[in-house]
Amino acid sequence: MDSTLITLLNSFENKRFESYDLFDNYKQEILYLYKSKLNDEIKSLPNGFWVGEDGLVNSRIVIDYIVLEILGKSLKDLPDILDSKFFKEHMLSGLLKYHKNTVELIMEIYPEMFHMFEFKVCPDGLWKRPNKFESARNLINYNLEKFGYSDKDIYAVNWGSFFGRNNMSNMYHELFDGDIFKILEFTFEGTVIKKEDIVYKGKWDDDKLCYKVVNEMIERLNKDIDFLTINDIKRSDYYSMVICRFKTVENVKKFYKG
Repeated sequence: MDSTLITLLNSFENKRFESYDLFDNYKQEILYLYKSKLNDEIKSLPNGFWVGEDGLVNSRIVIDYIVLEILGKSLKDLPDILDSKFFKEHMLSGLLKYHKNTVELIMEIYPEMFHMFEFKVCPDGLWKRPNKFESARNLINYNLEKFGYSDKDIYAVNWGSFFGRNNMSNMYHELFDGDIFKILEFTFEGTVIKKEDIVYKGKWDDDKLCYKVVNEMIERLNKDIDFLTINDIKRSDYYSMVICRFKTVENVKKFYKG
């Protein structure tokens, strides 16, 4: 039996699965119910299917089945597989009612297998929690180690691009207002940084942010993108986006239309 599964089962006070045969029989019953739901043979799973210790075991059985059998992937691929569509596409909406923080759920049912920051999505509300800056430091350090960066690279790395990607964009904007110097002072605390020497593109290097801003502008103006003018952008207080990233309003239009 998978070591992470043994760890999960042993974490429960009620250790019902004393042998693999007992667990395998239970597993087949759970998969029978889940497959019946997938095939529209039943309208819904039994009450409490996703609740409590049984719910954690059931979640593990079903997600194992989806990843290994339906998708033909390895469990180690979960951080790349798990996104906002995963639960809807595999009829797991009921699971979300009981486990809003899906990343933390995955880490609970696959103990000691993943690091939180391997996932493409962060746990809901992570950047509003009391320990948000501790989490931010852990995420930054995780990515610094991943890319092999240190304080020796302060003047060699495009930090706007680094913090705008790698699962750090929301943190970058929510905790540091998209200010590259604030986040660098936090990252390399105690190091004197010469701001004029920083390789910097800033928050407008973030494609998702730029697209969101332009989309909100044209929706608010009720305009087709082809009719967006430079004055529209100036009135929206986003002229810095044009200066720093696009140079002309025509380039904004090309970017938005892809």
